[in-house]
Amino acid sequence: MALWFGSREEDDIVIHRTFGAHLRATSELYASQPADETIALESFEDVLADIITLDQFSRVIHRKTAKAFSNDAAAASLARRALSDDAFMKQAAPLERMFIEMPLMHSEDVADHESLLAMRGIDVSGIDVDGAHDDFAVKHYCVVRKFGRYPYRNKVLGRVNTPEEQVYLDSRPSTYGQ
Repeated sequence: MALWFGSREEDDIVIHRTFGAHLRATSELYASQPADETIALESFEDVLADIITLDQFSRVIHRKTAKAFSNDAAAASLARRALSDDAFMKQAAPLERMFIEMPLMHSEDVADHESLLAMRGIDVSGIDVDGAHDDFAVKHYCVVRKFGRYPYRNKVLGRVNTPEEQVYLDSRPSTYGQ
């Protein structure tokens, strides 16, 4: 797990060298893909690899830049399609499912978060967005629910912080490697 969530420069370099060209090709392929329900789910391994490439490798290879989030829409679209297909998801081990769900956690669309939490059996009506939570999906939901976006992305995306976001950022929240 440290490889995925540790943000170590030496790991970033290896991922960039190993998967940089694949990320470019996958990004180009999905830039021209149709809407969620019409994305063809090829082999489980290929779809999982594409989701990891679009969601995770984009964040690693382009860490702390706007490009880190450039494939979020494609990753979320593919994840929504995969998660909506029960037969497809029966192939997923728990760790694989976690990676398929991640693009919805990374989305700045609160509907993606609500959908993911509903799939997990979590009722969002009982969630205190200012409370402490152990579940990372709930933590992500709370930020997007409260601000409508991830404030820690504002600087690299050229967005101006609201006063409420600045207070939040001054509290030094997790930026999840970004």
